[in-house]
Amino acid sequence: HGTWDASHGYITGLYYRLYFNITLCNFFLEQIDGKTDAESVAQRAEARFLRSLNYYYLIDMYGKVPFVIAISTKKSSQVERAELFKFIEKELLEVSESMKEPRTNTYGRADKVAAWLLLARLYLNAEVYTGTPQWDKASEYAQKVMKSSYSLSPVYKHLFMADNNGSSVNKANTEIILPIIQDGATTRNYGGSLFLI
Repeated sequence: HGTWDASHGYITGLYYRLYFNITLCNFFLEQIDGKTDAESVAQRAEARFLRSLNYYYLIDMYGKVPFVIAISTKKSSQVERAELFKFIEKELLEVSESMKEPRTNTYGRADKVAAWLLLARLYLNAEVYTGTPQWDKASEYAQKVMKSSYSLSPVYKHLFMADNNGSSVNKANTEIILPIIQDGATTRNYGGSLFLI
């Protein structure tokens, strides 16, 4: 009948993985706190982006969830979707200013366009998360993505190849905004494609 609960291994596994990722981001942010060099500032922004991405999946798939932005042994409190929406939005707007320019970061790392794309998706579903639609903002950030230096891959099927980082044959990296890096030889696992494709 289409109802899944915590007894389903994938539902539970995803939930735990998202919070594990958030914990890694929180730990990294604590370790890098106070560093002001350009690379640290960019890395801090990327970690906050990744934490926001994980919270986006939680707000979308689970609704009211625990909220943690620091390493602690204290029990975390749950937040409503609308409150988490505000946090994600604020984080993404702030970090996009410090992230690297489109297509200038190391392949596999997030840049400004990744933050804009996530904002577009967040605003697209704002009515579900907050009760108030935000179509104009969804359109604004989608336009920013489309007008960026990313462009559609000249060969669609190359998006699904193991080597998609701009080889002499495969130019899919012109489209892939936030790749999962696998090269078919040294970086291989079931999680990279088995559950995604």
